[in-house]
Amino acid sequence: MTEYAVRPADLERDEDAIVAVWTRNLRSHDGPTHRAKFDWYYRQNPLGPGRCWVLEAGPNRDVVGTAGTGLRRLRVGGAPVMAGLASDFAVDQEHRVLRPAMMLARAVLGAL
Repeated sequence: MTEYAVRPADLERDEDAIVAVWTRNLRSHDGPTHRAKFDWYYRQNPLGPGRCWVLEAGPNRDVVGTAGTGLRRLRVGGAPVMAGLASDFAVDQEHRVLRPAMMLARAVLGAL
């Protein structure tokens, strides 16, 4: 049975692995677009940096999944409010079973 672990991402060290997971699984964009989105959402968001978690698998602790949160400004009843937006939930196909997905979701929920 594959061993899994979830940890907060190191945005500098894990950038390439995160973008690779997105490119493999979030096919609405290509690699360069995902990288630009990573920079904007997690580093340059004018409302504050986002937070990301990575799912690691196996003895090599390969990054096989991600989940994130970021700040967004929304209007509710005409009034501006700050909201946390869950985003970038992606898991490589061979690891799409309940346990790893729940581990990622719990990490995000636990941080809210």
